Amino acid sequence: MADVVLLVDGSLCNDSSSFELMRGFLRNIITGLDIGADRVRVALAQYSDKPHQEFLLNKYLQKSVLLDALETVPCRTGGTKTGAALDFLQTNYFIPKAGSRAAQRVPQVAVVITGGNSTDEIWTCGALPSVPCRSGPVGRSLLYPVDPDPTGHSLLSPIRTRGALPSVPCSSGPTGRSLLSSVAPGPRGAPFCPLSGPAGHSLLSPVAPDPLGLPSVPCRSGPHWASLLSPVLEAAQALRQRNVLVVGVGQANNTQLQEIASRPFEHFIQKTDSYQDLTKLADELLKTMCVTIEDMQQAASLTDFNVKLFLNRMVNQLNVGADAFRVGLAQYGATVKTEFLLNAIQTKKQTLADIKKLKLRRPQPNEPRNLGAALQHALTFFTAANGGRAEQGLLQYLVVLSAMESSDPVFNAARDLKATGTTVMGVSLGAPMTQMKEVSTAPYFYNLSAVNKSMAAATVEAVDTLKAVFEQQEADWNVSGDCSRATVADIMFIVDESQSVGKANFQLVRTFLHSVVRGLEVSPTRVRVGIVTYNHEPTAPVYLDSFNNKTELLNFIKILHYHEGGTNTGEALNFTRKSMCTAARGSRAGTGVQQVAVVITDGKSQDDVVQASVELRRAGVTVYALGVKDADEAELEKMASHPKHKHVFSVDSFTQLKAVEQVLQKTMCQNIYSSATTTMSRTTGLKEDCAQTDEADIFFLIDQSSSIHPLDFEDMKKFIIAFLRTFLIGPDHVRIGVAKYSTNPVLEFNVTAYSDAASLEDGVKKIVQRFGDTFTGKALEFMSPLFTEAEASRGHKVPKYMIAITDGESHDKVKVPADALRSQGVMVYAIGVKEANKELLEISGDPKKIFFVDNFDALKTIKDNVIREICSPYGKLHPLLHRGKMKDFMKNVIERSAVAKDAVRFGVVQFSTVMKLEFRLDQYFSKKEMLLAIDAMRQLRKGTRTGQAITFAQQYFTIANGRCPELQQRLVVITDREAQDEVKGNAKHLRDTGVVVYAIGVQGANTTQLEEISGNLDRVYAERDFDALKDLESQLALEICDPKRECQRTNKADIIFLVDGSSSIWSVHFQTMQKFMSSIVNKTTVGTDLTRFGVILFCNEPNSIFSLNRFKAKRDVLDGITKLNQPDGETYTSKALSYSLQFFSPEQGGRAAQRVPQLLMVITDGDATDSKSLEASSKALAQRGVSIFSIGIKDANRTQLEIMAGHKKDRVFYVDNFDALDTLYKNISLGMCEDTKPVCEKEKADLVFLLDQSGSIKKSDYEIMKNFTTGLVRSFNISSDTVRVGLAQFSTNFDHEFYLNDLPDEEKVVEHIQAMSQQSGRQTNIGRALYAVKEHFKPERGSRRDQLVSQNLVLITDGESHDAVADAAQQLKKLGVEIFILGIGRVKVVELLQIAESERLFTVADFGSLETIRQKVVDKICNSKPPKEQSDCSIDIAVGLDISNGGAFVPGGPLLAGQTKLRSFLPVLVHYVSTVPKLCCTFGAVRTNLAFRVLSQSGAMLIDRNFEPYNEGTVNKLLALVADTPTL
Repeated sequence: MADVVLLVDGSLCNDSSSFELMRGFLRNIITGLDIGADRVRVALAQYSDKPHQEFLLNKYLQKSVLLDALETVPCRTGGTKTGAALDFLQTNYFIPKAGSRAAQRVPQVAVVITGGNSTDEIWTCGALPSVPCRSGPVGRSLLYPVDPDPTGHSLLSPIRTRGALPSVPCSSGPTGRSLLSSVAPGPRGAPFCPLSGPAGHSLLSPVAPDPLGLPSVPCRSGPHWASLLSPVLEAAQALRQRNVLVVGVGQANNTQLQEIASRPFEHFIQKTDSYQDLTKLADELLKTMCVTIEDMQQAASLTDFNVKLFLNRMVNQLNVGADAFRVGLAQYGATVKTEFLLNAIQTKKQTLADIKKLKLRRPQPNEPRNLGAALQHALTFFTAANGGRAEQGLLQYLVVLSAMESSDPVFNAARDLKATGTTVMGVSLGAPMTQMKEVSTAPYFYNLSAVNKSMAAATVEAVDTLKAVFEQQEADWNVSGDCSRATVADIMFIVDESQSVGKANFQLVRTFLHSVVRGLEVSPTRVRVGIVTYNHEPTAPVYLDSFNNKTELLNFIKILHYHEGGTNTGEALNFTRKSMCTAARGSRAGTGVQQVAVVITDGKSQDDVVQASVELRRAGVTVYALGVKDADEAELEKMASHPKHKHVFSVDSFTQLKAVEQVLQKTMCQNIYSSATTTMSRTTGLKEDCAQTDEADIFFLIDQSSSIHPLDFEDMKKFIIAFLRTFLIGPDHVRIGVAKYSTNPVLEFNVTAYSDAASLEDGVKKIVQRFGDTFTGKALEFMSPLFTEAEASRGHKVPKYMIAITDGESHDKVKVPADALRSQGVMVYAIGVKEANKELLEISGDPKKIFFVDNFDALKTIKDNVIREICSPYGKLHPLLHRGKMKDFMKNVIERSAVAKDAVRFGVVQFSTVMKLEFRLDQYFSKKEMLLAIDAMRQLRKGTRTGQAITFAQQYFTIANGRCPELQQRLVVITDREAQDEVKGNAKHLRDTGVVVYAIGVQGANTTQLEEISGNLDRVYAERDFDALKDLESQLALEICDPKRECQRTNKADIIFLVDGSSSIWSVHFQTMQKFMSSIVNKTTVGTDLTRFGVILFCNEPNSIFSLNRFKAKRDVLDGITKLNQPDGETYTSKALSYSLQFFSPEQGGRAAQRVPQLLMVITDGDATDSKSLEASSKALAQRGVSIFSIGIKDANRTQLEIMAGHKKDRVFYVDNFDALDTLYKNISLGMCEDTKPVCEKEKADLVFLLDQSGSIKKSDYEIMKNFTTGLVRSFNISSDTVRVGLAQFSTNFDHEFYLNDLPDEEKVVEHIQAMSQQSGRQTNIGRALYAVKEHFKPERGSRRDQLVSQNLVLITDGESHDAVADAAQQLKKLGVEIFILGIGRVKVVELLQIAESERLFTVADFGSLETIRQKVVDKICNSKPPKEQSDCSIDIAVGLDISNGGAFVPGGPLLAGQTKLRSFLPVLVHYVSTVPKLCCTFGAVRTNLAFRVLSQSGAMLIDRNFEPYNEGTVNKLLALVADTPTL
């Protein structure tokens, strides 16, 4: 908003082309402004010999009309009387009648465009004519009256300013100060030229004779003399005094432009030597105007805000005094000026007197406002030397009044200030609220410029608000931020009240506890709080179930009693575990609620804390340690959970507790939230990644010496079990062995001992500790031959790993045997616990392969990190010496990635309030170049415009800017503070283009914004500080290198290659085809129960080389492909297709009966000789459920390829040469993944949908939800015999729609869903709905629970429940119902986890994103297993099978080959014996577990399956088994 007057020099009309250039310049200026009655108004004046009004500010208020008027402005020729023109603007334009809004504080701007120097009648220096002088006594006239000189010319009459100058008689006073008599007043009532200067100084030089004999009076410069001689300067000054910004543009000399322009004139002069260049100045002038107008608006706010009124009112209303409220004052602009410090004034009266004398600074519009430097300076205000009383427990407040955005960064200075415990309160008088929030301690930021009141009223309101905070010393605190999502937890505070604390400091502890608890969502169903206080003995003033009301709890904390005594922290930890963490006293650990303990202590414990801490953590409690003053740092680390940087806090004094309060609260809530939402999903993802580790031999070498407590040894075993569950265990896949050592090493079991995960897990559980000394070197030497034997048992090389776990220093040397192991090709990882640290690098040989924890119970927290290192296929991490932690993070991620043009590309954008591209995706393809470019980066600083940065980055995900279409596009946003702009829409727009976004936040980052950026909780990482980024490096690198996690490789399928071997294929090309087949095999997981392969070669005749049941291991399949011999002949493709059908039969290893996907991959280079029958033979295969992939090379007939693939174009692949096969396999592998998705394991299921229809859901979103539900329904085989569907809706109340036995088929279900209408309610009562939906799982409502059919509930909701949910969910789970939840938007995830386990919880940012997770939901429902506790009774049923083969035994054939009736009746018989109805003594149907046993003819155990819950899959697994030897 501004009033802009354009003043144009008409003398340019003397050159018509110049005036047209001027018109174009004005057009550009007007076009760049936001024209409107309530925005920018523009007026135009033109001048030459006299000024002329073209149009006023209120004439044209639309841009188009204004531009049209500009085109009709005539050129007014003449001179250049600039001074008169400026005076004309003041009297005719900048007045209300002309449309000026100066009275409303709208900035006033005059832009003067001049073509040359002014021709106003003035004398310039050196041009003053001779002045006749008369000598005489003092007091006589020194100058003649004005009359003609001897030539007849008037001597003084040419001197004019704003009219005729009267006669100026010369006189001399006693002091010589007044050299001219008084000058008649001008139009403004002031003399034109009072020529007085400092005493004794003459403003005219001494009189000297000229050639005519008259004295010469040359001009001397001086402050008043200039005014006399320059009407331009005088008029410009008059405008500026009325707060008009004057900008000078044109060809006038620099001196006159300086007279015209506002100060500092270098900012407001646009000089040009040629009007040809004038148009180039438009953008620069617009920029100058806009920035300055904004400054003027903000300065106007501060001008209108009565600072003295504010200060007076504040001091008057507070009890100011040396022992009460102390007040200090400082002002800032480019620098800081301290007016008075906290201890300078002792009374209210004196304070008010000093405020009255205060002279407020009025910074110039372009003067820097360095608030960052002022905040840094403010650190000195609160020292004891300057009157601060923090050490006495008094709160410290800094009130910041700001009218403009700071010229320097404020974040770090504000953070440092707040870290001292000072509460910063920001009051905006025009400064951006984003910056005030950055400066302030939440929630103390106020925007007075937005208050719809007078500034006087706003001042009063501000004072009253601040006064209430000062006197109350606490604010009404709404639960917000991270703690608004960490809504369910049991949090226990363990508080030191020993003698060293003292009463005054204990009051600060009370205040700290009060503030932290106040920020939590405390209630019996949400966050429960307990408090243990301790000295020499512990007590519990507050148990987890003591208070049902938050207010009552807070009031109690205020009076929490203080006792003196010793410091037995260990006893307090034990007391917490035994007395607080029990269901009897309110703990909900048994229902999965997170348990958290915060230890606050000021000294070293007088008893042992180590074992007590371990036992508390083993009980499932996350422990935070907050040390004050003399607390022992090492002891804090021993108490706290791992990693330490997330769980240990320290402050130097109790007065600094306030500084750590928000950090601790934020960290604790972040960890509660992230633990609940991301741990399971990321573990699942890691398992999928590690499934790609197809073959490996892994040995654990575990220390069993006497220094290890038996419970610690059990922790090691648990670690190994959790580790092995991540991998595909089997003789042809990952094998694991365990050796243990103390004085001597012992092999517990070799890698060949166990062939499946279940038996391996049992083997680990049976390991017994034998104790002894620690001889690690001897143990490492012992391992070498074990790896040699392992390689020999496989017959080929595979990756070899050894993981050593030890807790102490070895009694012998470790380096030599460790080096020998590594030289053998073994990758050695060293995990140190407790005292083990010195030798870890010698053992591993690589810092990246070292892990350390303080205690064995923390092993579980590093399990994923160890696995990630093993599974990551890429290069080493080199130690970095650079100081920038964010740079280190980027460099380390790059180091771990497969950087290449066709693999992983990186680009970097840096952002603040401005954006900068550091390098594009296609700029560097080597790690070295990228790392050098990152080293060269310089921090931008300033603000945080994350939303703008995301939009800026989007342009670089285009092909023109380096994007590779074949590669997944990913954006990683790293930020350490809250965004100052909107991020949600910008991020969604980017994600909608297919870019996957990761959001990493540290320190002050807003977690809600991180979720809005990523759109997915799994891609959000919130950390306490930059040190924590180290933990993310391998995780992020692995995800970046895994762009298609949902479809990485084929895990289970029957695949036959049907390969053209005709004479048109050269031998070198046939070898390329072999290589191609090997690449396909390598993208699968080969095994008897996984993916099987067969090969058929064809030309004139087809020939099976090996069938699906021939090879069990990938290595054998690859070897078989390598040994293929090319036949010779014609291309009889149709005949080969018909021939291949028999090889998908059970006898040949086909598993179609078990619903394993059947694939035939036809590879050919030419036209089929028997093409006429191609359609029929292809259809025959399709009718048997075989999917055909057609791969054509060179001369292959594309039409025939499509016929074979059933006209499914996504199964047709063509390359024009054999070499292209090298890359084609990647595309085919993705297609295979889609076609080999496992068929739903739940062939029968009862599926009930529970849909939220509350008022928070828009009608359009409700329709999206209905369509999504319909899509889910269509993903299953709906019928009364297979999958049954029921549905209900809820909001405040529960609405039944249809039961499981109401609608028998898919179409009727879909029709009903589409016809539903939303009955919006005011509340979201999920708990009530869960209780009510139990009706759907009764037999009379169609549930087949008694028949052991899977029971499933899908809940879709967008909000927080208004009632309790845990008990209702538990009742459903007791019925055996598996609950799946889809949460949309800002749902309370921690609350939803009381209903369903994290692996069954899906979240999306909005309803529009539901479709992106549909397949994931279907897969999870299909593959999910029911809760373990379905019943309170179970029966184990062992089945022995007599399957004597007689003489019909075929090695490698199905177990039941030839037993046709047994194959048919076995599933029925097993179902019959496994169905046990509800008994009088059971809660529901009896749960049955099955095991099968088969003996060989010699009586040896051939098959011995463990007991597992009965389902149809149990029998199918038995039917799929093959027999290598005859059975009994």
